[in-house]
Amino acid sequence: MSRLVYVIGEPGAGKTTLVDAVLAGRLRVQYSWPFPHELVYAGDLETAWPLGVHLGRRRPGGFGGTDALSYSVQPAVLAWLADTPPPLVLAEGDRLANARFFDAVRALGHTLDLVLLDVPPAVAAARRVARPGHQDPTWIRGRGTKVRRLCDRYRHHTLDGERTPRELAAELARILDWTAP
Repeated sequence: MSRLVYVIGEPGAGKTTLVDAVLAGRLRVQYSWPFPHELVYAGDLETAWPLGVHLGRRRPGGFGGTDALSYSVQPAVLAWLADTPPPLVLAEGDRLANARFFDAVRALGHTLDLVLLDVPPAVAAARRVARPGHQDPTWIRGRGTKVRRLCDRYRHHTLDGERTPRELAAELARILDWTAP
């Protein structure tokens, strides 16, 4: 069965940056995966890691994760996990960060490791201003509420999102009993 490691946090918390740091430190990334086409295959992992998959897709500007997937991708991902589960699945983003998906993953017999990347609201706001694009304030508040509800519902690990990406990747490796980079 798979181990799903899903990083959550409010917009601007640094989820994509953390996952990129983990991928850069541990994976030789290859962007090709036959099914579903929107999933990104993370390639052969370095020693001490089994084969794994990074769920999501890259968008211009560097941000993506599961947010770059179609709104209707959840059934395809669940079917894929039921049929050919890789040992490790790493994901971040809002698209699949919901109780229905997490409960279905667990019902399939997979392990769910939820990781909250926590930052003060002012830090997240400053990060959002510094990046391209605009996110509606109402949508941002809704994402914060969603993250809090997920944390209330599921056991999770909390990381201090003000630490450097490298420090966060090492801490995530330690918490999840991965070999340190």
